[in-house]
Amino acid sequence: MKYMLQMYADETDWQNLTPEQMQPMIEAMEGYNNELRQAGAWVSGEGLDFSATARTVRIRDGQRSVDNAPAHGNTHQLAGFWIIEAGSLDDAVGWAQRVPMTNGAIEVRSLVPESEGG
Repeated sequence: MKYMLQMYADETDWQNLTPEQMQPMIEAMEGYNNELRQAGAWVSGEGLDFSATARTVRIRDGQRSVDNAPAHGNTHQLAGFWIIEAGSLDDAVGWAQRVPMTNGAIEVRSLVPESEGG
């Protein structure tokens, strides 16, 4: 089954770092990604740009508007995601527990299975 691991973090933790300070964290994430690949769990994954670049299309009663902001205005923003292959939700949560973060959250959700007919 496929699962999405969504990484939420406080962007201000990154915005105030120099490239040299970011490098160990980037290397840790690359190591984690390699573990996923070696275990055959990796499907895809990406980091996201800062939420200041986000645009949100809101729909109310069929009317659409665009906000120059992320969908959620809380402290933690969606910072990246992985799509993984895991045998169970517990296995996917196990992978989420291994994400090399010091602050933030990882939300684990199963993907809706594709229909057999295509």
